[in-house]
Amino acid sequence: MNNKKGMILYYFVIPGFVIALVYFIILSSYLRPVGGARFPGELQLGMFTAAQVAEETLVYVDEAAKIAAYRAVGKVADGKYAGSSCLHYGYVLWSEQCAVSIMGEFERIFNEEMRSLIAAYPQKDRYISISSDISLFPKLEFSYYKLFGRNHELVGATNVPLSLNLSFDNTLVGLYSIRPDFSVKTTYDFDAFRTIQSRLGELRRVERVDVRARLERAFPTWNKPSLRWEANACLPETAEELFWEVVEHVQWCMDSRKEDPIISCRCDLSRVDLSLLGENTISFEQGEHVVARLERNEASILDYTFGSDSTLGYHPSEELSIRGLQRSDKILLRWEGENSIFVGREQSTIAPKLSLFRNKVNEKDMLAFISTPRTELYEQFSECPLPDEKKLRLCVSSGAVPVYNKESRKMEQKPVTFKLAVELI
Repeated sequence: MNNKKGMILYYFVIPGFVIALVYFIILSSYLRPVGGARFPGELQLGMFTAAQVAEETLVYVDEAAKIAAYRAVGKVADGKYAGSSCLHYGYVLWSEQCAVSIMGEFERIFNEEMRSLIAAYPQKDRYISISSDISLFPKLEFSYYKLFGRNHELVGATNVPLSLNLSFDNTLVGLYSIRPDFSVKTTYDFDAFRTIQSRLGELRRVERVDVRARLERAFPTWNKPSLRWEANACLPETAEELFWEVVEHVQWCMDSRKEDPIISCRCDLSRVDLSLLGENTISFEQGEHVVARLERNEASILDYTFGSDSTLGYHPSEELSIRGLQRSDKILLRWEGENSIFVGREQSTIAPKLSLFRNKVNEKDMLAFISTPRTELYEQFSECPLPDEKKLRLCVSSGAVPVYNKESRKMEQKPVTFKLAVELI
């Protein structure tokens, strides 16, 4: 009897539940979460995904900054930014007219590299699907980075933000924005830029008299493991660098003791390795002035005109004699097989080691290319003294940066060498 009375409660509960369920379904068809999401928190989940994508993008920016920095360091050291008027025998000239900010040039080249790396970002300007309704559109645009480098840290800042647009059914419903600044640790010491620039300013004030001797005494106090100075040009590594090495020494030999009516002396070319020429040729041609050219397949790559009245000559054998010196309107230097060759008047001479011989007798002034002889006569002649140098080439070693070797497909450490010239006051 009691159980039957309790069952009366079901007559109220069951219909009430059905009515509530129908009301919920009807109401749900009219009301949806904010922004049209399918369930509460869907848009918040999309924004969380946007934050994750932004962090991944910032990681890409950091790595791109390192790559751009290493590339820019190498190009600044090579003097890729200098125009022809600010070069001295192929080296970047530091003078009153050609003084530049090394850090400023680094920043400019860095941004050129960074522009191409950002353009290559895989997710740039591509929709990322989060769900069937929600998509994300990362918008990473290049903007100029202002840089600050100290020790091994490089910091970059820009005013154009990285923005990620969140869309629902192709309608913008949210925006995530962050500035793609970076602060990265590198293997290169950026303090070297300021040190080099400061030292170049000091060098310009060094007196020209015995300048190399003065620098050789000063450089040991300047040198440290990450920065080393040499009062000479770097050893040539390419045909172009070899050309300028030869040209500089020929000019020295021509200018040595110009005022003396009689002089016979020899000029050192021991650093000249003609094997670096490969298939190239260095030619010296006598006209109104002596003109030197680096040529490949008869096409001129580099040229230089000497401001001197010296005539060209050569000696056809290793047995040096003054009478054996012969004049020639054209001298060719080349590499054939395993031999250094120079040619004068179509007569080829094998030159295991190349030298220059200056023979001046009153109005007759000849600069002759000779194969370094091992004779007592040759040793009797002293080295031609260096002329009063107004411009000095320097070799500054400054650590190394990692570069990718396409042939070995490995990262390698490439030495950073600044090839600089300074004009003395």
